Amino acid sequence: MTTTCASYDFTDLTRTLGKLDIVAVHNIGLSSTPVFPLAEILTRYCKSFAHLQHQISGGSNSSHANLYREGKLRKQIKIGGPSLAAALCYFLTIPKTFLLFLALSTRFNYYIAGDELNALIGVVLRKLGIAKTVIFYSIDYFPIRFSNPLLNGIFRWIEMLAVRNSNFIWTVSSRMEKVRMTQGANRVIEAPGMGADLVALPNASVETRKTHQLVYVGALTYEKGLDLVIKSLPTLVQKFPRIILVIVGDGPHKAILQETAKNLHVEELVQFKGKLLRSDLDRTLFESSIGVATYVPQRFAYAFYSFPGKVIEYMAKGLPVILTRATSIWREVENNQAGICIDYDVREFVSAVEMLFENGVQLNASRNRAITLASRYRFRDLLPSAFCKTLFAS
Repeated sequence: MTTTCASYDFTDLTRTLGKLDIVAVHNIGLSSTPVFPLAEILTRYCKSFAHLQHQISGGSNSSHANLYREGKLRKQIKIGGPSLAAALCYFLTIPKTFLLFLALSTRFNYYIAGDELNALIGVVLRKLGIAKTVIFYSIDYFPIRFSNPLLNGIFRWIEMLAVRNSNFIWTVSSRMEKVRMTQGANRVIEAPGMGADLVALPNASVETRKTHQLVYVGALTYEKGLDLVIKSLPTLVQKFPRIILVIVGDGPHKAILQETAKNLHVEELVQFKGKLLRSDLDRTLFESSIGVATYVPQRFAYAFYSFPGKVIEYMAKGLPVILTRATSIWREVENNQAGICIDYDVREFVSAVEMLFENGVQLNASRNRAITLASRYRFRDLLPSAFCKTLFAS
């Protein structure tokens, strides 16, 4: 009987997953937001599900695997290691993944990889008969992955082999799909990005909001454009004396951001929270009034290709967003009046904040529109189509 993916819903998916053994392997980066929300669904509904995670940031070098059967944790394995540079941690995931699979002693119908290197490892495991089908879940694309030319060349070679030899490539943006097709992908399928299903969508209540609190969630790198937000604070504090910028996450640009805030005498207005537990992150977002996503506009930067998960995350918590026109979603945010889109300019950012903080009616309307727009990106509503096209591919 032919399966029509247009009518294949989440209930159909859960029935299918109940017959499958699936493994997901990914690296944990600098951001506090979950990088693999798919795992939450697979844990609950798969016949068996193994979740392998490698910590490769912040000097950490730990890896662990959890094996679930019918939603219950059956086995836990952890491999530690000395603190090393991120590049070394990245390549050490190769032997550690094989060790974890040896310890799991399980074969899988589907191997889902969250990055290029883990996808290539999956190709090897497929040849060994441990995994039948390899899905490269292409959440990110880095035109330049490492500053070292040799390392970057090795990465490009790994990426090419992973793309060409994976059975399926799941992409989260049309820009990324074009890149993977030019790299020789066998089959590219549109898959959901990260965001709206991580917690229940809220109503637009403002009772718990701190009136003038801005929030950023993600890795602290130059490309994320937080310099612009901090440079806006000396002007904004004159009009909004209680303004606060809360920064959740970590990264190599943190010290520079702290120095910028100090030089501008606004260090007391910037709170660096580091990484937060999911519950604490949700609480911080629900307390804030505006989410910021001021990516530096670079055509061949990470943000140009990737799905802006943090934007959906903000809107799902009832936060209007101020974002630059550097991502694939900015037109949708602008057209739905779920936030304000700007160029990478201090004056435009200040004007956008003033527009929202000084007009309560517009702020509340933007909150409601943000929730409505985020609801279109509910993970469980978009996932069945991607799985259907994969499971029943001819």
